[in-house]
Formats: sequence, C-alpha cells, structure tokens
Amino acid sequence: MITPHVIHNQTDAYALTADLREKLPRAAVLQHDLNIVLMTGPYNLQHCVLYITGLND
Repeated sequence: MITPHVIHNQTDAYALTADLREKLPRAAVLQHDLNIVLMTGPYNLQHCVLYITGLND
C-alpha cells in the first residue's frame, strides 16, 4: 500500500522517489503493458496492475 507523505525538502523528495522505485520497479512499463492487456481482451484490471507492478506476491 502506498501511503501519503509530506515532502519538506529536496532530500525528502529524493528519499521518497528512491523508496518508490525500490518498491515498484516495473511501474515505468505499466502503461505499455496495460495497453497490450486492454487490446487483447477483457481482464480484471486490478489483477493486471498488481501483476505488472509485481505487487501480487
């Protein structure tokens, strides 16, 4: 689960960005992969997002 964070300075922003990149390594390809899924047929989108981002463990 992603929780809200308050960013006070650039150091906080960098730390949060690094944390999100570690937790969601495949987030950058999510849009591309979802486009392929949507073109191939009806699926449970929540399941697809969790699978693509690796959060379905």
